[in-house]
Amino acid sequence: FTGRESRRIITPEEDNSKRVSLHRLHRFAGLSNEILYTKNDEILFVLEGEGYIIEDDKKYPIKAGTAIFIPENSKYRIYNCVELKMLAVLAPARYREEWKERKDLVML
Repeated sequence: FTGRESRRIITPEEDNSKRVSLHRLHRFAGLSNEILYTKNDEILFVLEGEGYIIEDDKKYPIKAGTAIFIPENSKYRIYNCVELKMLAVLAPARYREEWKERKDLVML
């Protein structure tokens, strides 16, 4: 049990999308993760749930309908007390082999 799942929706491998990829993220209640460092620009869009993101020491509340832009080379954490479902847009696209480093992530 890792506390989160990711489903790849649009990918470079299957859709020949080299500039952008789209992922659906599901974070289970109570998960607060380690500091994440982005290699890509990221847009997170909250579909369900609520919590907050700390990006570069600034705290931002998030809930359904919230969109957040996180520039490449930023560090951030996501905290959620309830289940959180989001879409993540990554630019440039992230290849599946780049996710292998994430031992805490279930790829569907």
